Amino acid sequence: MAYERLSYTRHALIRMEERGVQESDVLRVLNNPDLTYPSYGKRVSEDVFEGGRLLRIVFVDTLETETDARIVSAIDLEEGQAREVRVR
Repeated sequence: MAYERLSYTRHALIRMEERGVQESDVLRVLNNPDLTYPSYGKRVSEDVFEGGRLLRIVFVDTLETETDARIVSAIDLEEGQAREVRVR
């Protein structure tokens, strides 16, 4: 699925502003992640940007006709903080 139309929680918008995360960054992570995994009923996608910046996006896919996903949070980490996920 290609993500194009997003909606944001108030929390996500606050975190994006605090961390200098743009909508283009969110779309990049959702559409071309290095890693995606489930987390407490949501999904998480991560991507490493140039310079070692790791951006983690927490979201839920939506069934709304106006949006493809609802962004719950945006977390900016150093590359070494990426979560290791084991597939069972």
